[in-house]
Amino acid sequence: MKYPFLYLLIIFAAATTATRALSPLQHPLTGVVCALNVEKHVLTLASAEKVSPTGFQIKDGRTRLWRDGKPATLADLTADQVVQLCSERETGQDVATKVTWKSPAPADKPMNKT
Repeated sequence: MKYPFLYLLIIFAAATTATRALSPLQHPLTGVVCALNVEKHVLTLASAEKVSPTGFQIKDGRTRLWRDGKPATLADLTADQVVQLCSERETGQDVATKVTWKSPAPADKPMNKT
């Protein structure tokens, strides 16, 4: 080996970037969307864990939105939708880091009896 220190440095750098854990400050929450303000990027969620509805800031580039396992936008989300959310407290406000939900199942068509 011509440069053993360089090889050790590369291995150390690869090992530290591959084993990053989620922040211990993230809080998971499941609830129903009470209100949604797309212009202000705020989602209000009512859940069994909280006494009153809580507002979460949606930040571009920070919040990941997923509908049915695929990337989505805030415009895809509607009020009365059940969501799972992870959040962090950041500069005095709750910031959603991940919001996931499933599309409502299509209504069953009534069968025609003849």
